[in-house]
Amino acid sequence: MTADDRLEMICAKVLRAREHTVALIEELNIFYATNPYEYQVRETGDGRRTYYISRMEPFPDRISVILGDVFQNLRSALDHLAWQIVEAAGNQPTQRTAFPITDREINYSAIKDFEKGNGRLVAGWNPKALKILDNIKPFKGGNQMLWQLHKLNNIDKHRKLFTAFADFDSINMGAVITGMFNSSFPDQKIENVLNAYFRPKDTTPLNMGDIFFTEPATNNIIATDLIIFRAAIAESEVEAILKIDEILPAMGILVHQTILDFKPFLS
Repeated sequence: MTADDRLEMICAKVLRAREHTVALIEELNIFYATNPYEYQVRETGDGRRTYYISRMEPFPDRISVILGDVFQNLRSALDHLAWQIVEAAGNQPTQRTAFPITDREINYSAIKDFEKGNGRLVAGWNPKALKILDNIKPFKGGNQMLWQLHKLNNIDKHRKLFTAFADFDSINMGAVITGMFNSSFPDQKIENVLNAYFRPKDTTPLNMGDIFFTEPATNNIIATDLIIFRAAIAESEVEAILKIDEILPAMGILVHQTILDFKPFLS
């Protein structure tokens, strides 16, 4: 069997993950079209105006189910890779053969300690392939996205992944600036809004009543369609709020590149 034959078998999982990702984005767009959230504006009395969530519909369970399918296929692709690495080296894979990803670097080091009877996950690997694995750093803090994939896949095996609207995905600060200018210089009003979308540095899941933006009360109120919210994975165990339409393609690219890194050891 050639390296390309093995790659084709492994990457079938990656391709399936991409199909699930496309399906998931379609489901999200259908959900967004239902106008699942609303926000209102409140004058604070101290010269400021706040924007807060007044209605927010829960995500359909189907979103979480498809998410789990994406993670399962990507994580399985890596385990299929491990199996093919062992076979290509002329060795026999076992039920313990897997692509190791750990919560700590010390745990990763222990996995390869054959002298202490460990190493069952990577038994039969070409030693040079293990060097590539070291460079990938498949542990928390080493390759964070790979670790997040591993963690989310494990969570999905036991319960539904938690999805939420992220703190606003973007806001048209051009509209804010235009409003400030027009309030300050009424004789020189800008008729057309200067579109300039910005994202917040930090992202948090939104709940009913949460204030997500504050501005001077003298500004014109921002039009509804100038503030955009997006779906995110809000699992505290992965130590980040991950926007779905960004993290899934990024994980797919990462897994595909990781597989290609081992192509020399698949023939």
